[in-house]
Amino acid sequence: MLIHVDSSAATGAEPAPVKLRLNGVDINVAKIVEHWTGGHERFFNVRDAEDNSYVIKKADNGAWELLMFLSKRGAEVGERVRSVGEPRRGAPSVNGRL
Repeated sequence: MLIHVDSSAATGAEPAPVKLRLNGVDINVAKIVEHWTGGHERFFNVRDAEDNSYVIKKADNGAWELLMFLSKRGAEVGERVRSVGEPRRGAPSVNGRL
């Protein structure tokens, strides 16, 4: 998904994202968790004030793309679901029940 990103850079540093704009909604970057390069592209794992995670990519042509979004609430629900019991093993029975 192509997105708009406002970025800034300290003197001598590469520009880093400070605000994302998704579907007309501005999201301030509270923290850059990590960043890395791959070929001619730059990747950022960032978080907003509500601790939602975004992985974004800046292509060599300057276009920004959202690669992944994980809401804090979704992560919490996922952890509870995984902790409920043992992972499913094998295929479901013929009647569709586990």
